[in-house]
Amino acid sequence: MPRSRRGSYAIAAAALIVVLLGFGVLVIDTAYIRLVRMQAQNAADAAALAALTQFDRTHDQAAAEAAAQELIDRNYVGGPGTGADRDIEWGSWDYEGNFDPNGQVNAVRIHVGRQPLPLLLMPLFGVDESQAGSGSGLAAVRPVDVMIVQDITGSFRDEIGDAVQADLCLLDILNQRGSPFVRVGMTTFTGGAEVYTPLTTVVDNYDGIRDAWSQVDWCSKPGIHENDMLPCATASEAAPSTGTDGTSQGDGILVAREHMLAESNPRATKVMIVLSDGIPQCYPYNPTWCREARKDAGIEQADLTWNDADPLDPDNIHIYSVFLNRSGNAAQAAYMESLVRGDGIAYDTPSSSELAELLETIARRIPPVLVL
Repeated sequence: MPRSRRGSYAIAAAALIVVLLGFGVLVIDTAYIRLVRMQAQNAADAAALAALTQFDRTHDQAAAEAAAQELIDRNYVGGPGTGADRDIEWGSWDYEGNFDPNGQVNAVRIHVGRQPLPLLLMPLFGVDESQAGSGSGLAAVRPVDVMIVQDITGSFRDEIGDAVQADLCLLDILNQRGSPFVRVGMTTFTGGAEVYTPLTTVVDNYDGIRDAWSQVDWCSKPGIHENDMLPCATASEAAPSTGTDGTSQGDGILVAREHMLAESNPRATKVMIVLSDGIPQCYPYNPTWCREARKDAGIEQADLTWNDADPLDPDNIHIYSVFLNRSGNAAQAAYMESLVRGDGIAYDTPSSSELAELLETIARRIPPVLVL
């Protein structure tokens, strides 16, 4: 083979090696940039959640930012975490994609990255750094609406004081959050139900809500126990022909649901807590009417209330059930558990003195933040 041809092949091979090396360098550094972006995004998301969780607990922006800084420093973003750039911004998020740094603070936005980002192999071709290694995380307070569905039937009269203290315990814990985005209300029920206190912002109306809830008593019975509460013999407005006067958790749930849907922020976490001591039943002084009404309707009392809870599934309302089960009745416990919806949980206790602890548990389970 002539020397000139061998020389041409050598030059072509050298050029090809340079091209292949260039592609290899590009692939490696592109993958590196993507990795750093992912690291930055993870750090930003985690830092935003840490900041807003701390802010929800303390309402101290400095403490919240310190929590975010510490978490960013623990992350590896294209190198040791302490070298990562970061920017923390407080403002208002409207849940429709808009962040306003001048609005009422309910969100934090955090940018994390390494800019400029030193590249690995591109310096061989004269490109030393990239401006692409960053991520942005946002966390926003989710509004919370809580409705207590409180049983005030006559069978609760000896323990109603403990039930009231449990309700107040939940109110106190929600108030401690100090969040302007938490609202509470209460529905009371016997055979029918009414909104006892409407959904109200806790931090702005805490004293008034607490005073109203402190006055909750068992139902009003003429000549025996007359007060301003719902009458013990109130019949159901939702289904007056099915014998639901006496005890109707279903009416309490329906009235609370209607109020929540009418008054709630559509983006709020909606929580309902049903506190009761028994299954649905007719008012005992009219057992014949009750039996005939159920027979005519072709429906069992428990089935009526069970069905009343079903519409809450598409409404995204979470139901917690708290049952004062004095005798350890498994059938009644199963009924109360059947009312649970969404992320709710059924709680069962034989002692009214434990009700406050159970409602405290529920209050601490309600999530305070949403990461977007």
